[in-house]
Amino acid sequence: MTNLVLKESESLQTFQDKAPDRPVPDRDSTAPRKRRATGPRTEQGRKRASRNAIAHGIFSSVVVLPGEPEKLYKKLLRELVAAWQPVGGFEKLLVEKLAVCAWQLRRCLAVEGAEIRLSTEFYARDREAQQAHEASLLALLSELESQIKKNGFDMERDTQLLATAYRGGLDNCKGLLLSYEQWSEASNLSEAERICNGYATPDECVEEFLSDLAEELGRLRTSGAETARLKRDRVTLEVTMRALPRPERAELLLKYKSAIERDFERTLSQLERIQRQRRGQPQAPRIDVTIATE
Repeated sequence: MTNLVLKESESLQTFQDKAPDRPVPDRDSTAPRKRRATGPRTEQGRKRASRNAIAHGIFSSVVVLPGEPEKLYKKLLRELVAAWQPVGGFEKLLVEKLAVCAWQLRRCLAVEGAEIRLSTEFYARDREAQQAHEASLLALLSELESQIKKNGFDMERDTQLLATAYRGGLDNCKGLLLSYEQWSEASNLSEAERICNGYATPDECVEEFLSDLAEELGRLRTSGAETARLKRDRVTLEVTMRALPRPERAELLLKYKSAIERDFERTLSQLERIQRQRRGQPQAPRIDVTIATE
């Protein structure tokens, strides 16, 4: 009996020595056990998983440019997949090509809209800025008139006002500047020169320039209301005329849209033909159109 127990102990020790080291499971541990992913188990889940590759789109990283809404492209792709229910890699590829064509057409329309906005909105803004400048011109010339009436001529101050009124360029007010230089110089002559040559007094010089300035202000005010109305009408008409892209841009956009639409039609026809063939449905006869030119 003792020999039998010893033999069993030796056999057990030998088996443990030869057995590979294995981690001893901790049966008292409360940590959750990791399970291997088994994939979708329902038929609906398997169909959804079969379209995982197309849900992102192999072309999305290329067709969606920086700044474009990638989520919108993926939504478009998902809707096309749901509508056509592609089976197999080739059908999925054709469905994604439809999405690419639709996305390119969307971009083409966006470019066309941007071209029209660039021609209309900024043109109207430029006209508004010009009208604002004319109003500012009247205000600055009125300020010049007030300063001279109150304090007389001041070369530095007055030329600065004229330069500001005419957008920093005294060359744009040659007539008014010439009148100012003439009467301001005459007002600085000595009394002896004035009496000897019969020149106007300083007060008369101021009055003469103010007369020229008042004439200019009157011209601007008189023509301002009428020209403003005419300009508004002109801007309205020109904005309406600019509601189309420039001829060279319109031709380019038309060619681009036509190429995209042809590609879309070919892809759609190919997808329909393949799906009808897979379902065992009769194929529509192919129509070949040949245009002869003399």
